[in-house]
Amino acid sequence: MIRLRYFILALWILPSAGKADASLRQVFDAFITGHYEKAEAHLQTLLKTSSDKDQIHFLLGRVAAWDGRVDDAFDHFKKAAKFSPPNADYYYWLAQMYGQKAIKASIFRKPGHARNARKAAEKALALDPDHIQARFYLIGYHLNAPGILGGKKKEAQNQVDQIKMRDPIRGHLAQSQIYGSKDEWDKAERELRSALKKDPSNDLLVLQLSGYLSRTERREEAVELLESYVQQHPFSSRALNTLSSYFLSLKKLDRAYRAAEQCLQITVDSLSVRRDTTISSFEKIIIFQGRKWRSLYTLGRRSAESGDRLDLGLEYFKECLQILPPGSDRTRGNAYNRMGQIYLHQNEIQKAREAFQTALKWRPKQESARKALEKLDKEKK
Repeated sequence: MIRLRYFILALWILPSAGKADASLRQVFDAFITGHYEKAEAHLQTLLKTSSDKDQIHFLLGRVAAWDGRVDDAFDHFKKAAKFSPPNADYYYWLAQMYGQKAIKASIFRKPGHARNARKAAEKALALDPDHIQARFYLIGYHLNAPGILGGKKKEAQNQVDQIKMRDPIRGHLAQSQIYGSKDEWDKAERELRSALKKDPSNDLLVLQLSGYLSRTERREEAVELLESYVQQHPFSSRALNTLSSYFLSLKKLDRAYRAAEQCLQITVDSLSVRRDTTISSFEKIIIFQGRKWRSLYTLGRRSAESGDRLDLGLEYFKECLQILPPGSDRTRGNAYNRMGQIYLHQNEIQKAREAFQTALKWRPKQESARKALEKLDKEKK
């Protein structure tokens, strides 16, 4: 079976597709404030009047993908791809949606969607041979797809070689992916360290290397790497976001709080200055919006686990829930569960009960919320 992680690739900032209608500012502002339905409604209105229908369909696809509505996103990307002249970015995102459809499809429809995912990525490269994201997508495909679906290990290496010709730094990253697929972690680490010597300010390389260190049971070393990077590059929200997650997993709550707080400030500042209405600007908004809700969740979780700054923790969770993607049922359930824990700290029993019940509504298998409710019921009796 084709594994999920190779179809849902990390977001890369897409190149600008040009200026869109100035009315898109309403769309972007609505998205930043978490009013995703309103953002989509504005886009649907623009679709009726704008001459750039391909761009509007593309943006509708990105909003739907953010919401987790794969079929809607697929339809919009497919419509965008039909416009002339064809755009490589549209086919790249169409490939990702085919991949997600393959994951969710029945065993009979899975192969067709997988093949179409490969073909869409290949179409993106035919339109733009320098589309590095599409090449990374094909690397993942060929490393994991069976031969009957066109998966070829040699083709994965060929894509790596093509990336090396165009971008040596990301070529190291691609080669490390090949080694990682074979569990050759020492070789993958060497590739990334070689790249970092050439480009020490590249936070993506640092994150990938920290990931490899973590997978090989070197979590403390991964944290040290990220901390050292953040000291030199204090405005890297991507590194701070990952660092706060590591601190949480190590139960270092205060350090997780500080990293998340710093990340939150950077993302808020970044979102506040996103006022141009290019597609590339919207891509950045999506990226920072994701980091913002993760930072808010981390800050709220720290309050729930420590019993400190409780009112502030509640505010963090409420804001997180406001901007959380609609399809994030698991995270939403976890957030309400943590809010229930905060209410217990405050001895607000009824509010805690309601929060735990809401947590189970969004995540029925949330064991912590279920046990908390059972305990409250016993104490009431």
